[in-house]
Amino acid sequence: MDRSLRNKTVTADPLILTIMACSFFCNQLLVSVYHIITNKSTQATTLIKTKLKHTSENMIKSINIMKILIVAALYPPDPGEIAAYTKELAGRLAKSSKVTVLTFAELPEKISGVETRSVAKKSSLNIRIFNFWLALRQEIQKTDALYIVNGPSVELPILGSDLSKKRTLFFEGDLAANRKVSSSFWLKLIRNRIAKKSKNIESRPISKPEILPFSEYPHLAFVDYEDSWQEHIKEIQALLKNVQ
Repeated sequence: MDRSLRNKTVTADPLILTIMACSFFCNQLLVSVYHIITNKSTQATTLIKTKLKHTSENMIKSINIMKILIVAALYPPDPGEIAAYTKELAGRLAKSSKVTVLTFAELPEKISGVETRSVAKKSSLNIRIFNFWLALRQEIQKTDALYIVNGPSVELPILGSDLSKKRTLFFEGDLAANRKVSSSFWLKLIRNRIAKKSKNIESRPISKPEILPFSEYPHLAFVDYEDSWQEHIKEIQALLKNVQ
């Protein structure tokens, strides 16, 4: 009896060993599979993070805000249509760009999103032009594009500035300044030199409608006014993209 039991025990040992070996092998296999899956998951996560980083960097580059310097002799509180135009232009461009206005205006009016820099008018003409040129030189280094509103007092300092690496637009909207230039050979020469360095703005927004106290509100006139400004801004934005 004891001998038979002993024989059964001996014959059972290889089966147990086989089961234990299979269990160990399966355990090692599962561990290996786990590590493979984990490593692949980590690699995939790293790859996704890298792609997301590159995508975000490209998006940031694509939405970089353009810095525009508007150079104009007149700006509110200066009277006149061209001063009002410059203020309206600055406010509209500031919705999608960083805008700075360089002007001769005393205590220039503040607009949300627009920086202003003024050169004093109290000094003599030569000193005033020189000071404007110095300010222009400093501001050009910080900007991507220039928008020049015509006028001899700004065209002369611009002539002595390096615009080779800047996108430059030129708007001949000051009719009084145009008449002054047309009567002077030297001012014409300066104007022509600047025109060769820049792109001329063809469109011109209509004048802002007046609201009279005893008249109906000019709804249609304001619709036309807004349409003209939208077309004007579209032309400016298109030129800023194409001018290099």
